[in-house]
Amino acid sequence: MTKNIELFPEGLEEYPRSAVLLENILIFLWIILGTFLISKISLFFRILYLSAAMIMILLVMRRLLCVNCYYYGKRCHVAWGKISSRLYKQGDLDDFKTCPGQTMAPIFFGLSALIPLVFGLID
Repeated sequence: MTKNIELFPEGLEEYPRSAVLLENILIFLWIILGTFLISKISLFFRILYLSAAMIMILLVMRRLLCVNCYYYGKRCHVAWGKISSRLYKQGDLDDFKTCPGQTMAPIFFGLSALIPLVFGLID
């Protein structure tokens, strides 16, 4: 299914564990901060935000984006290629640039930052 494609000559086959750890810590802190800002409004919105973020990050985006990625089954910058390989069957690398995750990822991450900011400013 997947061809032996090199994305760019200076690319990494697998990212260093330290880079993966750092990026996952930053994403975790981002979600915790967002949850904290939203919790000022209500417990319901805190649970909704945290649940939606975790479902999107761990399941939906892995299915829509990572299955078609070069790093499927490998350690990418956040190791999500390894996560998706344990959850979903590999897609086609040729579909990576046009998969729905390419559109959804910036929207999701933008909203996951903007929504807590708005809630934080309301209080």
